[in-house]
Amino acid sequence: MSGPLIYGFDVNLVISVLRPSAPESRVPLLPADVRKLTQMGLPLQLESGFGQRLGFADAAYAEAGARLSAERADLLRSAEVLLCLQPPPLAELVHLPAGRGLIALLDPFQNAALLQHCLDHQLQALALELIPRSSRAQAMDVLSSQASLAGYMAVMLAASHSPRVLPMMSTPAGTLQPARVFVLGAGVAGLQAIATARRLGARVEAGDLRPEAQEQIASLGARAVSLLPTTAAARIQTSQDGYLTALSGQTLTAQQALLQQICARTDLLITTAQVFGGPAPRLILPEMLAAMPSGAVVVDLAVETGGNVAGVVPDQICLYKGVQLIGYRNLPGRVPHAASQMLSANLTALLQALWEPDSQTLQLQPEHPIVPGALATAAGQIVAPALLQRRQ
Repeated sequence: MSGPLIYGFDVNLVISVLRPSAPESRVPLLPADVRKLTQMGLPLQLESGFGQRLGFADAAYAEAGARLSAERADLLRSAEVLLCLQPPPLAELVHLPAGRGLIALLDPFQNAALLQHCLDHQLQALALELIPRSSRAQAMDVLSSQASLAGYMAVMLAASHSPRVLPMMSTPAGTLQPARVFVLGAGVAGLQAIATARRLGARVEAGDLRPEAQEQIASLGARAVSLLPTTAAARIQTSQDGYLTALSGQTLTAQQALLQQICARTDLLITTAQVFGGPAPRLILPEMLAAMPSGAVVVDLAVETGGNVAGVVPDQICLYKGVQLIGYRNLPGRVPHAASQMLSANLTALLQALWEPDSQTLQLQPEHPIVPGALATAAGQIVAPALLQRRQ
């Protein structure tokens, strides 16, 4: 690539934001943040009915300075930059002219057809998933904000489907022991699940292969459980984004033996393990589920990338030998107002970071601290290092 990549305001820069399609209940921008952006000079045009699922009328967005249009195709054709949660179907995305900008959750490792479309149409596509996990980019980290809500919702779902109460209760009829919760994985979602289960009074254990996670687990009042023998734990590696590399051989066998013991004493199991850019590791096997107490509940937060748990079916609750397996996708969408509030703050922070007020341009320059890692494609080429490595 030669030279900086810049979107200029000299041809009436317009940022179009589409209404999310059902069943998505979240919206990427709330009226309060639209007002912040338009007051900075960013021209926004939104699809009519944009916030109706959350109770925000078109008038609220119009008062915040956005232009509303019911013509979806026109919004695409007139956009210099298209901002959305998930991109529209390719049959609609063809209306976005070649060379324009796209900011969305692109799923670039799995959605090969979309990535190829961006290359063929020379779109400058910024993948929200690839925003670096750094202190400077924390305010615009969509994955982390939504993962936190997913961890919360996982515990609430498990609690509502469990035949047990989570806290210990002393009653005239006797004492009810607290439910035993195990959280597998102590990333953002896992830590929120731990904190939520603790607040509800459960007896919480958690495990993660990363040594630094043990202290984080303990800081939330949960018992940190080692998932590997000491010799194997010393060899564990993580990617630069904090995701674990896949396990194999004797290390995997040792982990499975420990998980079998853990499952046998667990009433509510929350799994959150992910491998960056790849399918989720299958960690909970049928024999582990069979060892769980009757009435146990499992919530698999990795179901969208294949799942950590054998037998989990996306968007369904299955029963396996008395154990409920919950495989609902998009758990943040079950608390859409909170999820939208966080998304809107993330995307507003991103646009503010890219906006150059003096020149009135939205800039995507290689020297920007956020752009190099997150810019998936530009000028018909793959740009993001993580994607380039995958293609080698």
